[in-house]
Amino acid sequence: MSDSRVRELEATWRTSGAVEDEAAWLQERVRVGDLEQSKLELAAYCGHSGAARSATPLSLEEGEAWLEGLVGYGRIATVRSLIAIAVVSLEAWTRDETCPIEAAHAAQDWILCPCDPHRAAAGLAAGRCEDLYTQAGSFGASEIAACAAKATYETDLASLIRYSVWWGTKRLCESFDDLLEENDLLLAVRADLVPWALGYSDPVRERVEVRARASEHSERD
Repeated sequence: MSDSRVRELEATWRTSGAVEDEAAWLQERVRVGDLEQSKLELAAYCGHSGAARSATPLSLEEGEAWLEGLVGYGRIATVRSLIAIAVVSLEAWTRDETCPIEAAHAAQDWILCPCDPHRAAAGLAAGRCEDLYTQAGSFGASEIAACAAKATYETDLASLIRYSVWWGTKRLCESFDDLLEENDLLLAVRADLVPWALGYSDPVRERVEVRARASEHSERD
């Protein structure tokens, strides 16, 4: 009966597109154990309308304080947030060094398999970014990617978020014309977190799968 009710509410929402119908479906999913309450609250915190009608977020902070508030939803959500910031930051990366991209990839790999070997790989990737800074100087895209990798094992997650926001909005890369607005970071994080939290899709998994397919094509060529 519970499964049929969930399917019925989902069909109603997909037909109507109404926020209240999505909220009813999400609430029923929580009730039957198909959706964690904490994930619903995270989506509400991210401003998703349907979730916001079904759950009360931890707080209603804005800007950088809002990003720091994501730490309250756990390490996985925080790492995913930093990955989202890294992805949007690396779009402006024009230097030849690959270690920032590798650091972002290592963080994504850990998300899909949060084991000790992947955590160790993330630490090594973050270290290579730090070596780049020591040897040649670096800019925000590299530092942000390192923060995403470090978040898989460090304890002060709020500091990593603050550091990423500073680099992204103050010194992203060589050209100050490429600086990101704080709202760019917020939108990137919300776009990654909401579909994952509600089980609609997983942007991190999709990026990893795209990378795997590209690697397979390269090997065949």
